[in-house]
Formats: sequence, structure tokens, C-alpha cells
Amino acid sequence: MFWTLEHYAENLFLDNEGLASRLSTKRLLKEIDKIKPDVVHLHNIHDHWLNYKMLFEYLIEKQIPVVWSQHDQWATTGHCYYSNIVGCELWKTECCHCPLSKWYSLDRSRRNFNLKKNLCAGLKSLTIVPVSEWLADNIRQSHLKNYTIEVIHNGIDINVFKPQITDVKARLGIGSKKIVLSVATSWSERKGLLDYIALSKILSHEYVIVLIGLNKGLIESLPHNMVGIGLTQNNAELATYYSMADIVMSLSYSETFGLTIVEGMACGSPAIVYNNTAQKYLIDENTGLAVETGDIASVAEAIKMMDTKLIANKEKISTACRKRAEEYFDKDKCFEKYVELYERLIR
Repeated sequence: MFWTLEHYAENLFLDNEGLASRLSTKRLLKEIDKIKPDVVHLHNIHDHWLNYKMLFEYLIEKQIPVVWSQHDQWATTGHCYYSNIVGCELWKTECCHCPLSKWYSLDRSRRNFNLKKNLCAGLKSLTIVPVSEWLADNIRQSHLKNYTIEVIHNGIDINVFKPQITDVKARLGIGSKKIVLSVATSWSERKGLLDYIALSKILSHEYVIVLIGLNKGLIESLPHNMVGIGLTQNNAELATYYSMADIVMSLSYSETFGLTIVEGMACGSPAIVYNNTAQKYLIDENTGLAVETGDIASVAEAIKMMDTKLIANKEKISTACRKRAEEYFDKDKCFEKYVELYERLIR
């Protein structure tokens, strides 16, 4: 706990995210030495628990092949995880004068950017694995553009997330109303919370918006035509909510993948998303609609349009959603791609 607090403090006052946690990283490197891996696979190595400089210097010295799955933009920036939120593109050349520097006592974005760039340059075998096509496009414009880049999606368990009969509407007292569902592990303006509230004010009485993942305070503050549900870690239960929904929606302003949309499609529910970042790549013309970011009136129109399609041919749409999830987002198929990648690197 002490090392985590120290890391938070260094981040806040010295802009040292990923550059503290020295003792715990030493212990980690000793364990890697014992294991003697053929390949090291990295995911998110930020968030106040690891010293990435020490880790990369070790990997450079040992020259172990590295696979680095990219779940956000941190590896290519001096600070941020989602550069589109602040409208900054300095990461394409060199981060400096960071728009997020107000959160830090020091702005060391240039140092952070060049440190990541130089450390990656020392690895002779580095494969970058973005989880979406959108993120891959960004990486191809960054300092990582000359490395092998191979998209492998985040996979889901399609045997858990599947269409099923559910009594959730009855339990929630929704009756015959049509359900627009959205799920998040934490809700904020970035996730579009205020947009859902604005949407609730212009939707007709035949619809109800259901948000999952809210805390008690937010649940109690929702308008009358919105239903709030707490966070659930039970995927089987979550699948019943997706199966209940007429439409699964994401009004998030930045997503490097969009797992809830994929889970909803696997349960047979079409999606409406903002046309920003990765979300629009998850759907096609048979499984959803993409709407201009922040255009609440267009979101309401898209709901009506999708509702009309569902009335005409709900079974066909549901089948198309399920087929797309099986083809592109089945976790077993995604795992197989990683195994094939490991085998190529070892050979």
C-alpha cells in the first residue's frame, strides 16, 4: 500500500507515472529471471504499480521478444490515455506543453514521450497488438509506427453472452416499454452520462433508458424515465440484461474498444454508438447505427429508425448481431491469434 501511495505522490508532484514503484519492480524482475520466459507479454503497465523504465531496460538487456497489447494511447503520449478528449495531436511528433498539465505540479510530457520512444527503440523484437482498428490507425501515426502492428480484438465468452429468455423487464417493473440499455464499470461525463439524461428528456414515453453500473447516489438522482442498476460482476446476470434490451447503446466520448457493445451484440441486441474512436468499427449496416458525437436529437432519431427495423425484422437483426460477435469477437478465436503470434516469435 505504501508503494502505491508513493507512486501516486510522485505522479502528482513530479509527473512520474510509471517511474516510481522501484522496489516492487525489482522483485518482479527477479521473478522473471527465475521463469526465463521465451516471450514477455505486456498489457497496461501504467496506473501506479510498475516502473516501466526498469522493466524495459531489463528487457533490452535480455533481448526477450515482447508482445505489447495496447488498450489505450498511453504508450504513444507523454501523459494521456485518450488524446481525442483534449483535442491534442502533439503525440504524432513530440508531446510538450500538455493540455493536461494543470493536473500535475510539473509538465514533463516531453521527457515522458521521449523516454518511452527511446526505450521501445532498444527492443529488437517488439510486436504491438492494438485491440481495435481505430487504435491501430493511431499507433501507425506515432513513434511506434515502424514496429510490427497486429490487431487482435478483446474477446468475449460467447457461451455466456448469448440470447436468452429473461424476466428482467417484469422484475424491474418496466412492463411493455422498449429498452435502451447502456453498461459501464464507472460512469462519468466521458462515458456520456449527461447525454443519456438529456436524451431521456426528448424520448417518447414508450422508451426507457436503463443504465448499469451506477452508484446509489446516481441511481436516486435519475429522471423518472430512466432506471439505474448497480455494478454487477456476474456475467451470466449481465447477459440477461443484454437479452432484455431492444437496443444496446454507448454515448461514450472515447473508447479504444467498446466491450459492452460486443457483449450486447452477442446476446442478439443491435447497437447505437457515437461515431468517435473505436466504437463505430464494432458494428456494420446490419447490426447498428453510428451517430454524430454529442448530437442528442440524432440519437433519438436513430432509436426510432432502429425500432422501425426491429419491428420489420427483429429475428434477422438479432441473428446478424450474434453472427458478427461469433465471427470477430469470440475469445477462443482471439486467444488462438495470440498463440500463433507467440509461436512465430519463438521460432
